[in-house]
Order: sequence, then structure tokens, then C-alpha cells
Amino acid sequence: MTVVLFDLGNVLVEVTGYRVIADWLGESNLDAAVAHWLESPIVQRFERGQCSVETFATAIVADLKIDQTPSKFIAAFKAWPQGLSAGAAELVEDASRSNTVACFSNTNAIHWNSQTDHEKIRSIFDATFASHEIGLVKPERAAFQLVVDHLGVPPEDIVFLDDAEQNAAAARALGIQGYQTFGVEEARAILTDLNLL
Repeated sequence: MTVVLFDLGNVLVEVTGYRVIADWLGESNLDAAVAHWLESPIVQRFERGQCSVETFATAIVADLKIDQTPSKFIAAFKAWPQGLSAGAAELVEDASRSNTVACFSNTNAIHWNSQTDHEKIRSIFDATFASHEIGLVKPERAAFQLVVDHLGVPPEDIVFLDDAEQNAAAARALGIQGYQTFGVEEARAILTDLNLL
């Protein structure tokens, strides 16, 4: 049986946070703002589950020179994921009829536990892999290896959909069928082309 492994942000879940980061940084180039965020050591620690919410908020406010208190930052940060996109739950349900469905997300304790639809997100998958819970982040090879080992299927029997090409490429390097995709419609088209729906 094939495993369809979904990323969440920008594939099944709408995320507005990177535009917020760009505004905070006064950066017109969204890619540069995203890179600054993802390369931050405190973001890396938080998404690996290696520091508390309070430590993360205090450090990131200082690092990015955000003109907010840590508590106000946390309140704004919680709102970044906007919940499942239209048709996302239906896509996962359709894929689950003949495949195992799972998700693998670089995330953190705030977003995983507080985002809109967080309970539904847990319920629609056969397995979930959240970076802060497994202590590893994409695109690390060890992160993908952990997922493969847990799923108990050969890598070539896994189809992975992610919005970041570096993550899709890391999956392919391990033998997983990795595809870069944005949004529900593109994901559905790929799975349809692969005869998985």
C-alpha cells in the first residue's frame, strides 16, 4: 500500500506568517524574510522542541528586533496558521480510501496545539509527524529516515507533497517520491496523475 505523506503549511493549511515576518523586518523580498526566519537558531531549537514557548518568544523578539512584548508576539504567532484550506480534509479523505495517509510538518508547540482545526488535523491522518515532537526537522535526512522507519514501508512506496523544493529533494534523496506542490488543487492533481485517488 502507498503512503501519501502531506506537509501541512501551504499544502493543506493556509499560513500567513511569512508575510508578517517580512513586515516586521521591513523586508520587501518575501524569500529573504523566510530565509532569515528559518535560519534563526532559536526558530530551529523551537521547531525541534528544545526550548519553551517563553524562551522562544523572548529570544525571537530580540533577534528580529520586533516592537512587541513576548506575550503579544505569542498572541500574534498563534494566528499564523489559518486552518485547513477549502477542500483539504476532503482530499485527505479521498486519498485515504486506497492509501495510508500521514502528515509531516516542521512545526512547534504553539501551532500544533493551538491552530485552527488542530483537532481535525490529528483526526484525518493515520499517522502524524510533528518536528517538535520527533526532535528533527525537514530537510534533515534523519527526519525522513525516522518517518520511513515508523511507517514501516519502503521509501519508494511513499509519496511526499511539500511546498519547499529542498524538502521534496531531501525526500527523493532517500528514495521517497517527493513533489513540490502548493495548495489543495495542485496536490490533488499530482495524486490524480499518480492514480492514487
